[in-house]
Amino acid sequence: MDTVTTRSPSMLERFQICKTVYNYYSNFSVISQYSEEINLAKLSHALRNVILENPVLGYNFFRIEDNDDAHDGKNFRLCPLDQVLFSDVVSIQQFTVDSEFLEYVNTIYFQVDVQKPLFKLLVSGKHIALVFNHAYVDGNSASNFHVDLVHQLNKLDDEKIEILDVLVTKSELNGIPKSVEQLTNLFKPPLFYTVMAMVKRFLIPKWLKNLWSNFTYPNLVKYPLFRHLPIKPNTKVKYRIINIPTNECKSIIKFARENGTTFTPYFTGLSFVSFQKKMATYLTKKPISMDCTVVIDGRRYFPELAQELKYQGCVTASDIIVEPVTNLGDTVRYINKVLTSDIQSRTRFHYVGLLKYINIFELYKSKIGTLGRPVFEVSNLGRVNESGIDQLWFTQDNGFSSMITFSIISTAKEGMNIVIGSLEEIEDIRNPETNNKLIDEFTADLKSSLISYTPL
Repeated sequence: MDTVTTRSPSMLERFQICKTVYNYYSNFSVISQYSEEINLAKLSHALRNVILENPVLGYNFFRIEDNDDAHDGKNFRLCPLDQVLFSDVVSIQQFTVDSEFLEYVNTIYFQVDVQKPLFKLLVSGKHIALVFNHAYVDGNSASNFHVDLVHQLNKLDDEKIEILDVLVTKSELNGIPKSVEQLTNLFKPPLFYTVMAMVKRFLIPKWLKNLWSNFTYPNLVKYPLFRHLPIKPNTKVKYRIINIPTNECKSIIKFARENGTTFTPYFTGLSFVSFQKKMATYLTKKPISMDCTVVIDGRRYFPELAQELKYQGCVTASDIIVEPVTNLGDTVRYINKVLTSDIQSRTRFHYVGLLKYINIFELYKSKIGTLGRPVFEVSNLGRVNESGIDQLWFTQDNGFSSMITFSIISTAKEGMNIVIGSLEEIEDIRNPETNNKLIDEFTADLKSSLISYTPL
């Protein structure tokens, strides 16, 4: 593997550095229930080995100049820490994985430009909550971390070993891979795509776009996008967990495939229906369109770079907008078509690549006060098949990304966990007829529709 000692942040990393510097986003976390109780001494040695095999875990972003906004985050550099202490990354706590604990996890913030790693492990019995800053990794990196950690734990015998206070030192960190932008063309839009994007953005007048919208799906003139409240930073998030047992999960996935789709489009369609029925009815007086971002992992295109891209941000999102749902099957097939097209064409990665032409820091700050939050984000990390890992939960801050976020992950033993993160601003809105919280009725309806195999 071709490595470097330090490097400049990639475009996506600068985006995440901005969110870190201004506390626009706290963290994401993948929580694991292991098959055996966590031995702290073994854990310290296993962590050391995971970091040595993936040295970027012993890095942070450091300023080389001041004035982040003017430099657009290019004034940072990814550099090794002087050392990584066990106490820097491991905290012993007593917890169960429930809504209250997920709210606590969401209060954990990380800093750049300090001699501290950008991840932390909260340990309780058989559970490890791996909490990551988003700066140089994504959700798939966190599930990879748990797999790597189990492998290292299994290599250690049960003879008496002592806890390592110092996990690694700077001299032991032997370089990191180049960034995803240097290794791949994933975020390099073709010239024709770039030119057409500029034409659409700057040369086509708004009235013509609106006219065209009347003849296309979705018709956003007839059915405006649902929006609730303007974006403001540091909005608290409330969490709910839906567990789908393994056998039920297999049946739902089989049902989706038999109907010409996969789980994620089917789930997204059901989410739109439940939102329309249980929430939009009380939040708006007229029929509305709804939107969702579905996260796409770019590693699928570069299997030969699996190790280099393991601990990097390699994702984008497919933007899906639907009119009021009158036929679930049609809606799911439309979602599946858009998502499949975006995956095959890579156009959403090209779209993100256009960010290099603007100031990312200024762009992100300009979102504050706008009605730019989509209704949903769906991030499905898939199934982790690893002996020693019994159950997983995936959770994250909503940031500016969505009003309601679905974070999904599954294991063979305990099935699928769907963590629903909803902004606090909708938490106390109640159904005037039942006095129940709308978000609770939405969650119950969504779970019911999932396990009822709603026909398409």
